[in-house]
Amino acid sequence: MGQKIHGWVPLYFPLAWAIKFPIPLQLLAVAGLIALVIRIRLREAGAADILVWGSALFFFGAAVLSSSHLGFRHVLPALPFFILGGGFALARWNSRVTVGLLLAWLAISSLRVYPHGISYFNESIGGPEQGWKYLADSNIDWGQDLPDLGRYMERRGLASIKTFIFGYDNPFHYLRPGSMDPQTLPSPDNPALAHSYQPQPGTYAVSVNFLTGFLFPAGYEDYLAYFRRRAPDARAGYSILIYEVK
Repeated sequence: MGQKIHGWVPLYFPLAWAIKFPIPLQLLAVAGLIALVIRIRLREAGAADILVWGSALFFFGAAVLSSSHLGFRHVLPALPFFILGGGFALARWNSRVTVGLLLAWLAISSLRVYPHGISYFNESIGGPEQGWKYLADSNIDWGQDLPDLGRYMERRGLASIKTFIFGYDNPFHYLRPGSMDPQTLPSPDNPALAHSYQPQPGTYAVSVNFLTGFLFPAGYEDYLAYFRRRAPDARAGYSILIYEVK
């Protein structure tokens, strides 16, 4: 939500689940919990319920109780159990129309962002275009969109681009040598850079992990506030925003 996390933040993973887990699967999981309550009241619950919901609670609860907030990937083991839990709802109510609608919604929602699955966010916040405003790090940006940046430069015929690029891949697998003009990142060794970066005219590619400022040292979080205040002119995938500065 635009704030750098320190220590234990128990709402981190519930927020990540709410905005990164597809809404059709959320509805299915909630229906499964309702079916569980009904099964308990009717004394129909058994070992299968304990296995499925107990596993979901264990994996998700362990993440919530931890102080490691590197990304939604830490609760991936819990997600199949949420989906299996929804199966109890399907078994009880067995509405083919509802199942068909949920499957269609899930397919459209997933295919809309393909092949950028890492950056997936659901429709509750406006999709992956808005995701960086809520969560950063591996939730959206692992430096995976360099190929898209290379294709963007080819389409536009750009000989060079000024960059604030996050990641450890070799960019020259995808961009021509000499086509990147890396900009200086803030550092405590250079106090003059504590002020907001003032771009010169040109085209800029900015990774959202740098845009949010959470990777910068304390006191430098707003270094790229100029770009954060304005809408991007284009995107390379969903993790690299492109700005034209006149």
